[in-house]
Amino acid sequence: MNIKFKMPKFGRKLSKGDIWKELFLTFIATTLSIVLTFGTAYYLDNKAKKATGRQMAMMVIHDMETSVDDLRNMAKNDVMLYEIVKAVIENPNKIDSLSEDSLYQVVSYLMNDTGKEVCYRYDDANERVFLSSQDSWKNIDNPSFTDAVQKFYLIRHEFFDEINYSQIWRIPINGEMMYEYQVNHIEQITDIRELLKHFIGGKEVKYYLSYSSGRQYHANRVADDFEDISNYCKFTMGITDEELEEYVKSRERTGDRVKERKLLGKWTMRSTDELYTGIEFFTDHTCIQTSVNHYSYPLYDGRLEMVFENKGTWKLRGDSLDINLSPEYKFNMDRSKITPKPGAEEAVEKKLKDWDKQQKDQMKQLTKGKVIHVAYLATINSTGNKIELVRKNPGQNGNEKEVTLYLSREQ
Repeated sequence: MNIKFKMPKFGRKLSKGDIWKELFLTFIATTLSIVLTFGTAYYLDNKAKKATGRQMAMMVIHDMETSVDDLRNMAKNDVMLYEIVKAVIENPNKIDSLSEDSLYQVVSYLMNDTGKEVCYRYDDANERVFLSSQDSWKNIDNPSFTDAVQKFYLIRHEFFDEINYSQIWRIPINGEMMYEYQVNHIEQITDIRELLKHFIGGKEVKYYLSYSSGRQYHANRVADDFEDISNYCKFTMGITDEELEEYVKSRERTGDRVKERKLLGKWTMRSTDELYTGIEFFTDHTCIQTSVNHYSYPLYDGRLEMVFENKGTWKLRGDSLDINLSPEYKFNMDRSKITPKPGAEEAVEKKLKDWDKQQKDQMKQLTKGKVIHVAYLATINSTGNKIELVRKNPGQNGNEKEVTLYLSREQ
C-alpha cells in the first residue's frame, strides 16, 4: 500500500488557521506512521510466537504418541516372549534351536545385566524442554492443552516409578546372580545359551512369567490413557494427523539423500582400542563388513585379535539404505601379539583352542540361519565424509528404540 501524507510547507507565509491545519496534518501523519510500524511489528511477532507454540505443541503430542507405541510394543513383546520362555522351561533343549535374534530377545527379557535397580527408562528430553520454558506456555496460550500435557507427564512418571520398583516388573535374573555364576565357572567359556539353561527353570523366572498378563494389561491401560490425552490435545489445538506426520518427517531430515557414487568406498562404523567395525561398499552392490575385536586375558600379555568378516549386498531406495548380510562369516584369530606369562603356556593354549572351537561351532550353527536384513534412513553431510544411519530397534521389554549410527569415510 502506497500512502502519501501531506507534510507542512515551511518558508511561505501562512495564516494562523493554515498553521494549525499544517500542524494537525503532521500529527496525523506521524501517528499513523507509528501505528503502522509498531502494529506490523506486533502482528509479525505475534504470528511468529503462535508458530513457535504450534511447533512446541506438536513436539509434545509426538512425545505422547511415541510413548503409546512404546507401551503397546512392551505388551506385545511380553506376550511373544512369554510363549517362548514357557516352551523353553518345558523343554530346555529348545534353547539350542533359538535363532540369534530370539535368543537375545529372551536374554533381554529375563536378564538385567546393568547392575542398576532402575531397568525401565524413557526419553524425557521433550518433557524438560516443555516444562522448563515459560515462553512455550505463553506461545501456546491454551490452558486446557497445558493442563493435559502436565497430566500426561505426571502419569508417565508414576507409571515408570511403579514398574521400576514393583515386584511383578522386576527382571528375574539380576547382575549379582550372573556374577556369581561366572565366578563359579571362571575356567569355562561363558556361553549365553548355557547361561540361559542354568537360570531358565529358576523360581524367579517362573514368578516373573506368572505376572505376564498383569504387565500386559497395565501397559495397555496406560497406553489407552496416553492415547486419549493425545487425541484431546490434537483436537483442542486443531492439529491434524497429516500435519503431525509432516512435523515428524521434518525432524528426521538431517542431511542430504545419499547417492550411490558417494556411498562407494570404505567407512568406519566404530574405532576404539577394543573394537573396530567398518564396512566397504562396492560398485556391484556387494559389501563386506569387518569387525576386529581385541581381547585381553590375565594369563597373557598383549591382546589377541579376532577378525570377523561378513559379506552381503546393498541397495539404495530413496532415503533408505538396505543391507543384507550373510549369516556365514569368516573368522581369523591373530595370536602374534600375545605372550603367555611364565608357567601359563599350557593354560593359554587350552583357552585359545576353546575360543577357536566356540567360534567354529557358532559358524556352523549360523550357516542354517537367515540372511540378516537391516534397513536404515540414510543421509550424508555436506562434506560427503559422514553418513548418518537411523533405524528402529526393539529395546528392552518391547520398547522400540531409535538407534543412530555414524559412518566416517576412510581415507
